[in-house]
Amino acid sequence: MKIERDKAKDKKWVKYGEKEEAGVFYDKAGITKSKEYLTVETRLENNDDEKTYDTVTLRVNCRSNTVGIIDLLSYDAIGNLASESHEENPIDNKVVKGSVEEMLFKEACN
Repeated sequence: MKIERDKAKDKKWVKYGEKEEAGVFYDKAGITKSKEYLTVETRLENNDDEKTYDTVTLRVNCRSNTVGIIDLLSYDAIGNLASESHEENPIDNKVVKGSVEEMLFKEACN
């Protein structure tokens, strides 16, 4: 099952870093652009758990070096949506040097 999941994931998701005990990925082909922002879908996978994961849709402003969370979805071991949150008006926070958000900026904003 893990092999099949990894094959499907490899077609969409590009790994850009590690956060604590998790790998972080983004959908490079799925980035959308508006006048001010990039919208980037990211995925966080716990290295110890092969099946559960979170997806986070981020609003990225490359000029002001900020990021805001639009959507956060968590999936359980059988792929069902376990929890979700959506922000109508996301708060943009400055990207912290050395963070996974900074790693994403290096990938998405170039």
